[in-house]
Amino acid sequence: MIPDSHPIYPARSFIRFQAKNQIIADLTGEEITSFVHRPGAVQEQGTTTPNPDWRNSGRIDIWSENPADSSRAQDQRSQMDQGSTAAPSLSFDEALFGELTKTAFHPDRHPELYQPCDSQVEARAIESQVVAELVKTYEQIVRNQADEQVQRLNALL
Repeated sequence: MIPDSHPIYPARSFIRFQAKNQIIADLTGEEITSFVHRPGAVQEQGTTTPNPDWRNSGRIDIWSENPADSSRAQDQRSQMDQGSTAAPSLSFDEALFGELTKTAFHPDRHPELYQPCDSQVEARAIESQVVAELVKTYEQIVRNQADEQVQRLNALL
């Protein structure tokens, strides 16, 4: 355990990791299991469960060494090529996510990320809040980009 005299801060790397896992889980509709080791704590296992409301809006392919996953992804691509009416594939936008995290991690946006917390519980609550904000913002932007009216307006620009 971390000594009581050691300051406790929310972990920006953990926030980024958790937000990205949640977005990918939401896009793929698949659970993601992860193992995290925080300094001064035991290793934790977590499962990121996809949001069913988001999952209905599309899926992405994840690079995989598993042949079953690769064939499933190939089947999905074939269906799309043959004019299937399935939802278009979405992909994880690393550049968008990077801009969102840069904004969220700015000291003016979330000064609490740069201030010591009274406890691990407080630090984790802040982490959870910022993760939820990143996921919500990312998904709202992606939905807006996919909206036909937004696409028509963008085409006019």
